[in-house]
Amino acid sequence: FVVPAASQNPQLTFRHWFLFYTQDYSDVQISVDYGDWEALTVYNYTSSSGDWLVETIDLASYAGKSVRIGFRMWDNILGGTQSGWYIDDVQIVKDAGGGCLAATALEIE
Repeated sequence: FVVPAASQNPQLTFRHWFLFYTQDYSDVQISVDYGDWEALTVYNYTSSSGDWLVETIDLASYAGKSVRIGFRMWDNILGGTQSGWYIDDVQIVKDAGGGCLAATALEIE
Protein backbone atom coordinates (compact mmCIF):
# COMPACT_ATOMS: atom_id res chain seq x y z
CA PHE A 1 0.00 0.00 0.00
CA VAL A 2 1.05 3.63 -0.38
CA VAL A 3 1.48 5.56 2.86
CA PRO A 4 -0.70 8.72 3.00
CA ALA A 5 0.89 12.19 2.95
CA ALA A 6 2.85 13.25 6.05
CA SER A 7 0.38 16.13 6.53
CA GLN A 8 -2.27 13.47 7.23
CA ASN A 9 -0.26 12.04 10.15
CA PRO A 10 -0.24 8.41 8.88
CA GLN A 11 0.11 5.78 11.59
CA LEU A 12 0.11 2.01 11.78
CA THR A 13 -2.09 0.79 14.63
CA PHE A 14 -2.67 -2.73 15.86
CA ARG A 15 -3.57 -4.66 18.97
CA HIS A 16 -1.30 -7.35 20.34
CA TRP A 17 -1.07 -9.84 23.17
CA PHE A 18 2.08 -11.73 24.06
CA LEU A 19 3.60 -14.17 26.49
CA PHE A 20 7.34 -14.43 25.85
CA TYR A 21 9.99 -16.66 27.36
CA THR A 22 13.36 -15.25 28.40
CA GLN A 23 15.18 -13.60 25.48
CA ASP A 24 12.32 -13.98 22.99
CA TYR A 25 11.57 -10.86 20.98
CA SER A 26 9.39 -9.61 18.19
CA ASP A 27 9.47 -6.71 15.81
CA VAL A 28 7.30 -4.80 13.39
CA GLN A 29 9.06 -4.42 10.06
CA ILE A 30 8.65 -2.32 6.95
CA SER A 31 9.82 -2.86 3.38
CA VAL A 32 9.85 0.06 0.93
CA ASP A 33 9.27 -0.76 -2.76
CA TYR A 34 9.89 -4.49 -2.09
CA GLY A 35 13.35 -3.71 -0.73
CA ASP A 36 15.01 -5.08 2.38
CA TRP A 37 13.04 -5.35 5.61
CA GLU A 38 13.92 -2.98 8.45
CA ALA A 39 12.58 -2.87 12.00
CA LEU A 40 10.14 -0.10 12.87
CA THR A 41 10.09 -1.16 16.51
CA VAL A 42 11.35 -4.10 18.59
CA TYR A 43 9.57 -5.70 21.54
CA ASN A 44 11.90 -7.51 23.91
CA TYR A 45 9.91 -8.70 26.88
CA THR A 46 10.33 -11.62 29.26
CA SER A 47 6.75 -11.76 30.44
CA SER A 48 3.15 -11.31 29.40
CA SER A 49 1.32 -8.23 28.18
CA GLY A 50 -1.45 -9.36 30.53
CA ASP A 51 -4.11 -7.97 28.24
CA TRP A 52 -4.49 -6.82 24.64
CA LEU A 53 -2.45 -3.64 24.09
CA VAL A 54 -2.91 -1.03 21.38
CA GLU A 55 0.27 0.07 19.59
CA THR A 56 0.72 3.06 17.29
CA ILE A 57 3.71 3.59 15.01
CA ASP A 58 4.28 6.84 13.11
CA LEU A 59 4.66 6.32 9.34
CA ALA A 60 5.13 9.99 8.31
CA SER A 61 8.74 9.37 7.23
CA TYR A 62 7.41 6.86 4.66
CA ALA A 63 4.75 9.21 3.22
CA GLY A 64 4.04 8.64 -0.47
CA LYS A 65 6.09 5.44 -0.58
CA SER A 66 4.83 1.98 -1.42
CA VAL A 67 5.45 -0.23 1.62
CA ARG A 68 4.80 -3.67 3.08
CA ILE A 69 4.39 -4.24 6.82
CA GLY A 70 5.61 -7.41 8.54
CA PHE A 71 5.36 -8.88 12.02
CA ARG A 72 8.15 -11.24 13.14
CA MET A 73 8.78 -13.15 16.36
CA TRP A 74 12.07 -14.71 17.36
CA ASP A 75 11.96 -17.66 19.78
CA ASN A 76 15.31 -18.30 21.43
CA ILE A 77 14.56 -22.07 21.78
CA LEU A 78 16.74 -22.24 24.90
CA GLY A 79 14.68 -24.61 26.98
CA GLY A 80 11.36 -22.88 27.41
CA THR A 81 8.22 -22.16 25.49
CA GLN A 82 5.35 -19.77 26.00
CA SER A 83 2.21 -18.84 24.09
CA GLY A 84 3.88 -16.37 21.69
CA TRP A 85 2.67 -13.19 20.01
CA TYR A 86 -0.82 -12.52 18.70
CA ILE A 87 -1.71 -9.61 16.39
CA ASP A 88 -5.19 -8.22 15.60
CA ASP A 89 -6.96 -5.16 14.13
CA VAL A 90 -4.09 -3.96 11.91
CA GLN A 91 -4.96 -0.57 10.38
CA ILE A 92 -3.46 2.48 8.75
CA VAL A 93 -4.90 5.56 10.44
CA LYS A 94 -4.71 9.08 9.02
CA ASP A 95 -6.06 12.50 9.89
CA ALA A 96 -9.29 13.00 7.94
CA GLY A 97 -9.59 16.67 8.91
CA GLY A 98 -11.50 18.35 11.69
CA GLY A 99 -9.72 16.27 14.31
CA CYS A 100 -11.23 13.03 12.97
CA LEU A 101 -9.25 9.93 12.09
CA ALA A 102 -9.93 7.62 9.17
CA ALA A 103 -8.89 3.98 9.43
CA THR A 104 -8.16 1.57 6.61
CA ALA A 105 -8.07 -2.13 7.45
CA LEU A 106 -5.19 -3.94 5.78
CA GLU A 107 -5.59 -7.17 3.88
CA ILE A 108 -3.35 -9.85 5.34
CA GLU A 109 -1.49 -11.97 2.78
